Amino acid sequence: MRTKKCLWLLCLAFGLAPLAWGRGSSSDFGLDIEPLIGYERVRKLVPSVHTRDRLVYGGRLTLGVPLFSIETEYTRAQDSESFTSPTLSITDTTDKLKLGVRSSIQLDRYLFSFVLRAGVQAKRNVHEQGSGGAMVRTEEPLEYDLYAGTGLKVKLGQRAKVSLFADFVVVFNELNDFSQNEYLISSGLSLRV
Repeated sequence: MRTKKCLWLLCLAFGLAPLAWGRGSSSDFGLDIEPLIGYERVRKLVPSVHTRDRLVYGGRLTLGVPLFSIETEYTRAQDSESFTSPTLSITDTTDKLKLGVRSSIQLDRYLFSFVLRAGVQAKRNVHEQGSGGAMVRTEEPLEYDLYAGTGLKVKLGQRAKVSLFADFVVVFNELNDFSQNEYLISSGLSLRV
């Protein structure tokens, strides 16, 4: 049911996209390419419940006008942990694909813009756990969750095609318990082509 609602929201957003694109000038329309690097905090269950920060890397494409754009983002995160009591080795590799909408509002005439974004995320995790040299590999099923975020973008000059950005995104794994959600902070460069 939740996946169905997510897909309906995205269809509505993509259906409204041409209306928003018609409001901007043709010079505003463009494609942004953003390599990503950041940290995320994830909840781990083995050997006991704890959280872990890990490096995330990937890329994002945004197509449209600043007021309303379509975005897609791919990230990969990997972490390894070793425990001595009991002897245990754990590796998780998580691939995430986000598809959503983004709106950018200029805070001044040229340089600063405030960004709002939302959509749906598909996530797949591969969990490897072993003790004494024997590793067990588990591919978890694909999960779909809503996400929302905000950020700040700074152009590196009045007519620059390159910008710096910083984002904060929440992935809503459980709407009734915010301790179950994922939080991602990222920053990088954006190139408008």
